[in-house]
Amino acid sequence: MIISVLKKMVGIGFLVAIIPISYAERGMIRTIHNYSTQPWTFQFFDIYPDSVVDFIGLNCHAGQPCTVPPNESVNIIYRWYCKGKIQITDVSGVSKFFNYKCGKRYAGIEQGELGELPRIIHQGNTGSVSMNERFAGDISVDAGNVW
Repeated sequence: MIISVLKKMVGIGFLVAIIPISYAERGMIRTIHNYSTQPWTFQFFDIYPDSVVDFIGLNCHAGQPCTVPPNESVNIIYRWYCKGKIQITDVSGVSKFFNYKCGKRYAGIEQGELGELPRIIHQGNTGSVSMNERFAGDISVDAGNVW
């Protein structure tokens, strides 16, 4: 079983291969990168109580703010169906909120469909923070230290 799962993961990349299989079974793994010289804080507010977006690493936990230090990254896991808001706060305390969604939810049944990858919804320029770049659901703080 473990060998077959690892064979499927080979094309996904080394980072995913080192994350415990239990995480991969629970949803879609993405990353928050902080390339700035200041910490940034991220918090997900889920609409569905059983569709939590969780952090993997940095001693961060679902439903709580996660401060990502300068030049560090933290993995996040989106459940196959999810919907809510993410609050992103810079070092000066200025916050912006964005909606996110993934998968479809029908009568309490999970359906992870290929066309329904995690997506942070935004319009136009998002300043120092890039969304859905490299992969859908990724977040990257560029060189800017504030919004």
